[in-house]
Amino acid sequence: MAKDIDVKELVKLAAAEGAKVALETVEKEQQKARRGRKDRRLRNTKLLLKNYRLLKEHCEGAVFMDEQVEDESIIDFMAMMEEPGYSDKVFVESIGKSAARTQLIMQHIEKMMDIYKVISEQSGRKEDQRNYWIIWHFYVSDERLTIEEIADQFNVDRSTIYRAINSGTEILSALFFGIDGINKK
Repeated sequence: MAKDIDVKELVKLAAAEGAKVALETVEKEQQKARRGRKDRRLRNTKLLLKNYRLLKEHCEGAVFMDEQVEDESIIDFMAMMEEPGYSDKVFVESIGKSAARTQLIMQHIEKMMDIYKVISEQSGRKEDQRNYWIIWHFYVSDERLTIEEIADQFNVDRSTIYRAINSGTEILSALFFGIDGINKK
């Protein structure tokens, strides 16, 4: 009988230890997944910022409606595609949908940049204001400036520019993606 008690106690201890290890493993996996989501959002934020000027050009130049076409040969080409086997309507609708999605994203980015500017100004910290302007000059302004030009303009080292970009990207991630963009450790 004494052996039964020892075995039962041993099983309880083993089960408790196994549950503890399983719980720790699950927690580590959840932390890893959260870090991965945060990293993806930061990459996506930088990707949107890096391509801001191209996306803006796309929005301004996309042609997806008959009324926008200036060259009659393009209309003739589209008519030719209406022959059996071509799916021009789907293609043109796809271009239109892409242009609309891009326009929506661009409006969101521009609005969030406006909010970021207000936040940086209201902070009262010169560093926050400088970080906003560094992001603006590097990614958004019509005049494309290099890291060196921005560093000269603000009279700081290049490493300060890179830190400002990283700091600004963190803030913009939260603004672009809401709660999902916040750094949760």
